[in-house]
Amino acid sequence: MPVGDRPNIDLGVPDTARHVGRVHSYTVGELLEKQARNNPEKTAIVAEDDTAISYGRLNERTNQLANALRDRGLDRGSSIAVISENRPEYAEVLFAAAKFGAMVSTINWRQAKEELLHCLSIAQPDVVVVSSEQHEKADWIENSDDLTPAVVAFDGSSEALDYDSLVFSGSTEPPQPTTPVTREDALAILYTSGTTGLPKGAVLSHDTLLYRALAWHVTGDVGPDFVGWGPMFHMISTEPLLTVTLLGGTFYIVNGFKTELVLERHRQADTGYFLFIPGVVDRILEYASKNDIDTAAYESLEKIGALADLVDPDKIERLTELFDAEYLNTFGSTEVGFPPLSNDTIPVGTRPGTADLSKSEGPLCEVRLIDEDWNEVADGEYGEMAVSGPTVFSGYVGNAEANQSEFNAGWFRTGDMFVRNEDGTYDFVDRRKYLIKSGGENIYPAELERVLIDHKAITEAVVVRVPDDEWGEVPKAYISKRADSELSSEDVLDHMDGRIARYKFPQYIEFVDQGEFPRSTSGKIVRGNVEEWSVDNSERVRSP
Repeated sequence: MPVGDRPNIDLGVPDTARHVGRVHSYTVGELLEKQARNNPEKTAIVAEDDTAISYGRLNERTNQLANALRDRGLDRGSSIAVISENRPEYAEVLFAAAKFGAMVSTINWRQAKEELLHCLSIAQPDVVVVSSEQHEKADWIENSDDLTPAVVAFDGSSEALDYDSLVFSGSTEPPQPTTPVTREDALAILYTSGTTGLPKGAVLSHDTLLYRALAWHVTGDVGPDFVGWGPMFHMISTEPLLTVTLLGGTFYIVNGFKTELVLERHRQADTGYFLFIPGVVDRILEYASKNDIDTAAYESLEKIGALADLVDPDKIERLTELFDAEYLNTFGSTEVGFPPLSNDTIPVGTRPGTADLSKSEGPLCEVRLIDEDWNEVADGEYGEMAVSGPTVFSGYVGNAEANQSEFNAGWFRTGDMFVRNEDGTYDFVDRRKYLIKSGGENIYPAELERVLIDHKAITEAVVVRVPDDEWGEVPKAYISKRADSELSSEDVLDHMDGRIARYKFPQYIEFVDQGEFPRSTSGKIVRGNVEEWSVDNSERVRSP
């Protein structure tokens, strides 16, 4: 074994590395077992219909499911996929897989057929669990040429094995895989949003998920409880589920952002964090405008929100006052988790300007800005964020090319461009791969969007590239404005003047209703879809 692969101490045992690995082994399955042992009667999960499941019962059912799957030939290294809305059984599948070393692909059920089958094909699941609402996906799988999994139905069907019947067929004893589960074994495959192509499957190990669980608690004030309304196929619910289990709290499951129920659950829960994303901000404020919200009823909250760069500053100010909680100024991703630049908050009652959106590094990871050749860039220069540390994913399943190009000596390049300030904080610029190259100049759309959204009459904006005979590409801004606003294109350009270089100004401006914007699961506008919208030359407002 090369020197660099050995521990830096001789413990007098035949294989020090293996010895240390076993001593430090701790898995997600053991996390649940510990809570079941220490707090068997404590409520682990509350379903949308108020059904409560204790830690003892959750652990027993996951043992049964794991053993039932083992009886059908699955073992460490097997693959399971879930196509379902939020429900307690989702957690059972994840914990059962953790106990015998399988990995779970969390499939976005909203995907089109091509995308969904692509996600399954790269994971090649042995078993696919499907809810009754998604039964047509089982037909897609059955008619696919390269997929042959067994299909299990959460709610039963004549064509598939019933989930509860499967669970009850298994022993309640702890499962015994052929070889022990390790902390570096893959547990979950979370998929990227696919806004620039087909989704990629990010592999997360037990170790990574446990570190992320800790990070959600440390930086997001998650715990001991959490209201999981976000899709469980996404990190915004999967990771807090483990945070809650780590703390022995209660995970309240809601299937989507049902405003009244989500607010009710937050009044019940003992949680420091209320997650909401850009796509649901208006729903909360609209509800608050028609109903009395008693701030005191949410006294456990310390922090709210996420993705502050994408939210109207006026709304951030109103929301922090509404809940008397600070707004989280975050930046993370499926691949690197919550921590990289999520160590800051926007104080209650603050309408954030550009300086308020600067971000500092969070815990449990290292951050640097690099150029195309992995060299660090100087302060004040554009650079791509690279991250190293235990919250970084293991790599993309079935995509060796991406793994070889995006990783280097333990660092992962995220594709997100930033500028580091002299005080060590970071300002987001845009995605590396989405540049507008206009007459030889590089224009990052997010720079324009931040200036646009700072206008009090603008509720949301997205900038895309459009072809141009003279300049190659030029920016076009799609803007939603307040219903009572008479904002014009000229007003927009006047607002931008002096705030950003004139060569970056949008050459086209079109006003649209906010509800027309296509969105990803996390509430972000899908820029690639907007780029496909038609362009009318009459909307051109200026030339570079």
